[in-house]
Amino acid sequence: MTLHSAHAHPDNPITFGRAQQELIRLELVDLEMIEQDGRPAECRATLLADWEVYRQLEEAALFNLTEEVRGPVFGNTLQAGKAVEVEIGLNAALLPAITSRGQTAEEVASYLLSCPLGDELRQAENWYALNVKQADGGVKVGFQTVWAGDKSPVRLEAGAATLLAAALHFFKTDEWPVTLLNDKVIKITYKGDNGQWDCYAETDEESGHFAFYSVSPLVARPEQRPAAAEFLTRANYGLKLGNFEMDFRDGEIRYRTSIITDNPGLDPSLFKHLVHSNVMVMDAYLPGLEALLLKNVPAEEAIGLSE
Repeated sequence: MTLHSAHAHPDNPITFGRAQQELIRLELVDLEMIEQDGRPAECRATLLADWEVYRQLEEAALFNLTEEVRGPVFGNTLQAGKAVEVEIGLNAALLPAITSRGQTAEEVASYLLSCPLGDELRQAENWYALNVKQADGGVKVGFQTVWAGDKSPVRLEAGAATLLAAALHFFKTDEWPVTLLNDKVIKITYKGDNGQWDCYAETDEESGHFAFYSVSPLVARPEQRPAAAEFLTRANYGLKLGNFEMDFRDGEIRYRTSIITDNPGLDPSLFKHLVHSNVMVMDAYLPGLEALLLKNVPAEEAIGLSE
């Protein structure tokens, strides 16, 4: 097991909220990204608060700093009137969200400082207080919490990989620019030889289902949908991996490849096959779809332009 740690030192004010309401403003003095065997394992931030702000934090039990999670005091107790350093860790379930925003500790820190208060990364309940310290002469005094232990919710345990994290890792190493829409969906804009369109990667951790969609830039109008259905049926008959589908309600056409796995740390080569074959098929059939939907070429003739 190999651990690697990288730091950023922004020294900028940051506000954390609860339920999108501003709660507390502190100084972000350090952000640490920890990797284990090349994959994100933890994100930690060190905050500096003056005594009054720390008391507000304590009274509201922000960053899950409740009375029962406090460990024994080391050194002396905290002294009123002096600044307090609070080290917090991000809930490991949100590691894919924060690593999708930046490749380095500096980029992650920059995003954290600039994202809106309503962003889940700026919500206090998604962070856990690990250590609370105060300078006392040449030493630090304070206490550690149970959240700093081995079974902490801020630490992604070995073997506890998620499909979302594995997918983001693949897209990062394969150099695809992505946008994380939520904790299940990744959006990508792809440009092929015959056009440009949006792609979506969807993950379902409970079922182990990963699906990748290329959404056609062309939409079938109501009167075109029977011909489009014929075109897609003809296309699907010869395809070995994946299938075209159309929503008869709005005419959206997309191509889907998917897999169900009980291994969240899916082999990158499987992602590569599902994703690369998907965009290649959409790119190959776009000329036929254009002929069908823009030039009213019959489905049987239009399919010949792509096969």
